[in-house]
Parts: sequence; structure tokens; C-alpha cells
Amino acid sequence: MPLRIGVIGLVPVREFTRFVGELRSRYPKTAVTAVIGSPELQVDGAADEYLLWGSLSVQALVREIRQRRFDLLAVPYNREYTHTLTYWKALALALVSGTRGLLFCEQARLPKSADSLPALGRPRALAGAALSAAWRMVVYPVAYLAREAAILALSSPLLLVLLGIVAVDLADWAAGAMAPRGRNCLRPR
Repeated sequence: MPLRIGVIGLVPVREFTRFVGELRSRYPKTAVTAVIGSPELQVDGAADEYLLWGSLSVQALVREIRQRRFDLLAVPYNREYTHTLTYWKALALALVSGTRGLLFCEQARLPKSADSLPALGRPRALAGAALSAAWRMVVYPVAYLAREAAILALSSPLLLVLLGIVAVDLADWAAGAMAPRGRNCLRPR
């Protein structure tokens, strides 16, 4: 019985076909099912079967992946995808799929170690995948917030200048509003 591998494609076409090719070379005699969000990832010969996730509801997609009982579910992604909702949906789908082996591949690269598929399904490997996902959930948002705070800190002097301009304009407007209307009140001496 051939091993079953599912691949949730979050990368461009060229990277996706390269990743599936590397996956096939590392794990020969496998049946690869690609779970994709875009029909443009349907490249002849890359995967044995394609499952377009936009054509199914969330419950139906989870049910479909659970019924297929993949030996490995790989999620190739690019670093910039971690700030998108699509990445987090794919991560949640992978975690609730009940697949024995999970493999998150940053920059669509397989890890250097050539673990066997049964080894990837062991609790230690699953705990490592969950810790890696949790690390991404903490580190990337914190790094993003730190970057935004640095931008705010660097732009705050400009903000103070802008607030000063607004204060001067408001004072000028207030002084103009309080000035008496009509004849000039100043008398010659």
C-alpha cells in the first residue's frame, strides 16, 4: 500500500512544483494529494490528485482530509505568509486534520534530515510541529509589533511637529474668533 502525503500549497507555482518533486524524491512510492486554494497550482505531474479548498465548506474540507488519512501533511509556505489569514487557516486545518505526521516547511524547503514517515508521526515529532507552530504564533507577531513600535518611535518627532502646527492653527483661529467685530476699537492719542 503506497504511503499517502497531503500538501497544503501556500507558495507560487514554481516553488510548489519544486517542493512536490523534492517530496517525491525523498519519499518514493507515495501518493501525493495537493490541497490548494488556487487552480493555477494544478500542474500536470506535480501531484496525483488535487483538492481545491475553495470548493468545499470548512467542515467538508476537514472531513475530507480526515477521511483520506494521510501519513504526512506538509505545509510549504513563505515567511511573508505568516502575516496573512490564509496561513493561519492552513495551520489550523493541519492541526485539526488528525494526520499522524505534520511538516511545516518555511520557504518551501524540506528539512535537511530525512526522517521516515512513521518517525514523523510519533508524538515527539507532533509535539515538535506544535511547538514550532506556537513559536511562529508568538515570535512573528511580537517581531511585527516591535517593528511597528520602532517606526512609531522614529516618526514621533514628526508627530510632535505636526501637533505643534495644529496647536498654532487652533490658537490663531481662536484669537480670530474672539476679536471684536466692526469698528476698530483703537483710538488715536
